[in-house]
Amino acid sequence: MSTTYTVKCVRCGGTGVYDGMTAAGRGGECFGCNGTGRKTVTRYTAEEKATLRARKLRFDRALELVQRRSKALAATAGSVDLEDAAFYGFLALRDGEPDRFLKMLDALDAGRLDDVIHCLAKYRRS
Repeated sequence: MSTTYTVKCVRCGGTGVYDGMTAAGRGGECFGCNGTGRKTVTRYTAEEKATLRARKLRFDRALELVQRRSKALAATAGSVDLEDAAFYGFLALRDGEPDRFLKMLDALDAGRLDDVIHCLAKYRRS
């Protein structure tokens, strides 16, 4: 089970104010802790890390598959918009509706790639 605890920010030393040089000039509110002086750290077990890695790998493979196939479909159909709409629909579905996103990944695993791409593009346009 993951453990969450709070530690003192090392950038500002727990003050919430950064005194060093930044690209924008000198000092100001610490970006490391957003001016609070503390940071929340989460430690995961090996099992949780493996689960997170597997989820990320599934996401990356699905995104690559959708991008590659939508590019091919856009080229054959002459629709430049299909590729972008499918990509942004993929991300919007992931961020907005995680339950439907998992069902979409299951549909990709089942081999319904073209149907998923057209639905993602439609989802993005709506």
